[in-house]
Amino acid sequence: GHVDLEELRAFLAVVERGSFLAAAVQTHSSRATLRRRVDALEARAGRPLLERNPQGVTLTAAGQLLAEQGRLIMQDVDALVDALRDVSRAPAGRVTIMLPVGMPPQLTPQLVRLLRSQCPDVQIDLRAHADPASAALDDVDLVIYVGERDPPGPWVCHELLVARERLLASPEYLAARGAPRSLEQLAEHELFVWRAPDRDAPVAPLRAGGSVPITPTLVSPDIFQLRELARAGLGITLAPDAELDDSEGFIPVLPELVERALPVRVAVRGVVAELSKNRAVLARFRELVDALDRGDG
Repeated sequence: GHVDLEELRAFLAVVERGSFLAAAVQTHSSRATLRRRVDALEARAGRPLLERNPQGVTLTAAGQLLAEQGRLIMQDVDALVDALRDVSRAPAGRVTIMLPVGMPPQLTPQLVRLLRSQCPDVQIDLRAHADPASAALDDVDLVIYVGERDPPGPWVCHELLVARERLLASPEYLAARGAPRSLEQLAEHELFVWRAPDRDAPVAPLRAGGSVPITPTLVSPDIFQLRELARAGLGITLAPDAELDDSEGFIPVLPELVERALPVRVAVRGVVAELSKNRAVLARFRELVDALDRGDG
């Protein structure tokens, strides 16, 4: 049978507060009303969801599953109601964005400049994660991530650009140490390697397909940090390169051997994808990437 939203709200309130009494106070309902709704929900489920005891309630295995999924359902319902109210409004409100650590540092000021000029009533909550697609995204609106693996769940995914994971070094480093001429010679150099979300061990991806294991001096999910190590002449970095305006001053190393294409994508939670604030921020991201790609950022 179908899920009754009032029954689900009652169940989640009891779970959140730990007892029918505390939930009744929070929701300004009577305990009898909450009990009736939870009993009806258990009847629909065909199994107990809560174990009642003098101290309050504890979840059964079925109740645990419903509590986890039910919170997501209610978030989606609330977002859908917001979207209906939002149809003709100007973009406004908070947008939470999850980014990979180590995004180009010029990205944030330029994004803020665009948003303040075109969407002055939108507030941004920026977060960073080593692997945004696998992060906890319950209250996140947009996710920027590198690679083929999309976040699980009802996300609408768009490709922003394609980066190339490749070896880069500064001219000064290569002049001092010499450029490696083979994969074997990489072992003679300091290697600063990106921790890719889809790999368990550090490897160099081959243009011809497959990969070879490497022994890095340092591994990090922070792409900018790795580029700065190479820029400082400390070694060779293996990291995604979007060839934006901070790519000058690097020389590709073994470009004929080591490289793989990596999409940089943005995902918007399906149920809130049409909120004007989220559409506006997504459009600003596209404008920003286009500007950086042209070199006029």
